[in-house]
Amino acid sequence: EERGPFWTRSSFHSFPALPYFGSGPAKAAPARYQTLQEQQVTAALLPSADAAQREPTMASTAAAQQRKAVLLEARMRGLTGSEASSAFAPAAATSLDPPVTEVGFRSPATSREGVSTKPASGSSSMTGVLPPGAPAPREPSPLKRKAGDGMGPPPARRKSAQPRKLPTSKRASSDGGDERLSKAEAKASGLSQELERVREAASKEGEATRQKLQLTRDALEHALRATAEADARKARRDVADAAFELGRATYVAGSLGGRDAWEDGDAARRLKDREEELRRRREDETKVKRSIRESKKKGLDGATADEAAKYRARKLKKDEELLAGEKARLHQRKLTHAREWQRVRCEDASVFKHRPTLHGKYLLQRLLGKGGFSEVWLSYDLDACRHVAVKFHTLDSSWGDEKKRAYVRHAAREYSIQRDLQHDRIVRLHDVFEVDADTFATVLEYCSGDDLDLLLRERGRLKENDAKAILLQILSGLKYLHAPTGTGNDRRRAIIHYDLKPGNILFDQRGDAKITDFGLSKIVPDGSMSQGPLSVELTSQGAGTYWYLPPECFQTHGSVTVSGKVDVWSVGVIFYQMLYGKKPFGDGVTQQA
Repeated sequence: EERGPFWTRSSFHSFPALPYFGSGPAKAAPARYQTLQEQQVTAALLPSADAAQREPTMASTAAAQQRKAVLLEARMRGLTGSEASSAFAPAAATSLDPPVTEVGFRSPATSREGVSTKPASGSSSMTGVLPPGAPAPREPSPLKRKAGDGMGPPPARRKSAQPRKLPTSKRASSDGGDERLSKAEAKASGLSQELERVREAASKEGEATRQKLQLTRDALEHALRATAEADARKARRDVADAAFELGRATYVAGSLGGRDAWEDGDAARRLKDREEELRRRREDETKVKRSIRESKKKGLDGATADEAAKYRARKLKKDEELLAGEKARLHQRKLTHAREWQRVRCEDASVFKHRPTLHGKYLLQRLLGKGGFSEVWLSYDLDACRHVAVKFHTLDSSWGDEKKRAYVRHAAREYSIQRDLQHDRIVRLHDVFEVDADTFATVLEYCSGDDLDLLLRERGRLKENDAKAILLQILSGLKYLHAPTGTGNDRRRAIIHYDLKPGNILFDQRGDAKITDFGLSKIVPDGSMSQGPLSVELTSQGAGTYWYLPPECFQTHGSVTVSGKVDVWSVGVIFYQMLYGKKPFGDGVTQQA
């Protein structure tokens, strides 16, 4: 809306633009120049043409002057149409036109026919001045009244809005909305019940699925245990059958106590007989050669006998080579048989020989090996559906409290070191759990191949290319161990293995080498890096495998500091043994010596 003097505003509550007021009778502006509001005001304020003809000119002039005064007063006070109407109500409703409250609306005190329903408020102050028949003038302006005239304060400019009542059609519509709301609530209730039924069905279906999975798992566990028991029986039959041919272990009593001894089998006895026969043949050939030399000295012709002796010597040498090959193969078979016999005997003596399922998911199948105070079992993880190696650590009841605490610290350190190692050349640690008060277990990655120690026992030495391939894999794992990784809480400090040897190099099903056994490993503190790379004080003199340790590890006086070079020395010894089939230092000598 355009802003301007209040008498020119076109707002509904503002006083409308007024027609021309002159000295003569009031006339409206032409309709073509008037707005709708102006036309309504003109029709309300000015008498109709018929009324002007009926009233005398003087009365019309007086009424026009009265209306002019009222409008001027309203302009000065800034009143709206309804406020001006209430402030300047006529003294008597003698006019045919009802008073106008707002543009286009009649006064609420006027009936539909235009007759006032309120009683007259008294005669006007201009009564007796106007001629007879003239319309009664309005009361004088409240602004011109003196104080004490009995007039109260002017009314408020705008009344507060009153709540409007909905018509009958809308109330009916509201009733229809309540009906739709009831229908929606009923539909929502039905959907809620349907959802509850679906949830119950899903819960029952999920329970049925869990039961099926449990049944499947129980069946798998039963089948795996049955297979493991069948394999165990077969292994014992094979050991018993091979004992006749390859030998068996026996217990020999002595003055200082009993000991285990190996009794050779029939195959070894046959080889001994063949070896004895070749020895006699060698002796006979030696005698023949001596007799041929004596015949030549006597001048006899010994050329034929000499050629025959050479032929027999070549044949004897070939037979001796064949016997040596058979002895080597028999030796490997004996080693394998002795290891299996030892494994079966330890498995029968183990507390886990009944192959229980531990920690709710690890089904024990077969004993892989036994150390001084630990056992390693091939197990099947029923949750992850994979084979794992479970290593049991058992405390000896005869140990003192201090030795038990030391062993627990040793095993805990091994677990804390290996759990953070994630590398393709290092055996991974999957889990750890407690079996009883004196036994706990660590779950490791299973490597189905043999270890490097057994491989060297069987082959003696390896080809250079094979030895180089194994060496590079070991060095890859050592590079990962010696380099700290991560930052903050995820930081992994450098590690010195300290016990690298062929027995701690395992091969998986693909033939890849992996480092294991971190029982003697050292964690390098971050502050020690300033003293040198991977340096740490040695506090476990005498531990480890002596053939693979450098000379500084054997110092018994003063403080000894070791570094990652210990592992480099061990790898060098292993590489030498792979190439030459023997250790560079102390080969053939026991560790006790």
